[in-house]
Amino acid sequence: MTRIVALALSLLAFSAGGKAQTAAPPNVIVITIDGLRWQEFFGGASRDYFKRDRKGSGGEPERRFWRDTPEQRRSTLMPFMWSTIAQQGQIFGDEPATARDRAA
Repeated sequence: MTRIVALALSLLAFSAGGKAQTAAPPNVIVITIDGLRWQEFFGGASRDYFKRDRKGSGGEPERRFWRDTPEQRRSTLMPFMWSTIAQQGQIFGDEPATARDRAA
């Protein structure tokens, strides 16, 4: 891992014309998640995916992850992402059109 960081810093210094960097580079962390649907990322758990019993109940998963609003559902599904990263950092992505429409 440290070799990758050293290589990245060397490339950064080279791209700046070979001049030595006097200021420390900014802290940038890129996180990518493979296999996660953007619908769950921005809207939380969907009721369509809860397996229903004969009475129509979604059982324990529905009790744990279902909330009234998409913002509450996504925070319940991924609490660290929405309580820490979104509050102290930045999240870029194409949120669903319904969320954009509500904001307008």
